[in-house]
Amino acid sequence: MSEFVTLWIDCMPKSSRRVAKALTASVLALFLSCANVFGETIHLVADNWCPYNCEPDSAAPGFMVEIAQRAFADEGISVRYSILPWLRALQDTRNGVYDAVIGASKAEAVDFIFPRIEQAQMRNAFWALSDSPWNFQGMHSLSVVHLAGC
Repeated sequence: MSEFVTLWIDCMPKSSRRVAKALTASVLALFLSCANVFGETIHLVADNWCPYNCEPDSAAPGFMVEIAQRAFADEGISVRYSILPWLRALQDTRNGVYDAVIGASKAEAVDFIFPRIEQAQMRNAFWALSDSPWNFQGMHSLSVVHLAGC
């Protein structure tokens, strides 16, 4: 496991460490509520969405994977993480093939169990030059601009 999670928690002010420990406890509670966790390994899946979850079996698998690895290591449970197409990850987890999905939202997985405290948040946004009069006003407003992604 990379030292990122350790440094992330250990280099925080004491008040933030309590939040980080609560997040870790929330991850542990979430995964322990899954039916297939009673073995020595849990299997997490997701599509590749770095920095949340990156390349499996690498020095930097993603901070969400590292949080799970650290939380379960304390309980003697190892974490296996695989990349799948997103819809397959959701469906196969629903069907019990995998134990949990990294990064699912409540809107797309209403039947999943979520921790009380979120481990991360994501927002989509549009940026334009400061002198541009354009503002996002719904899907129709995208037809008049050229979009680029990073």
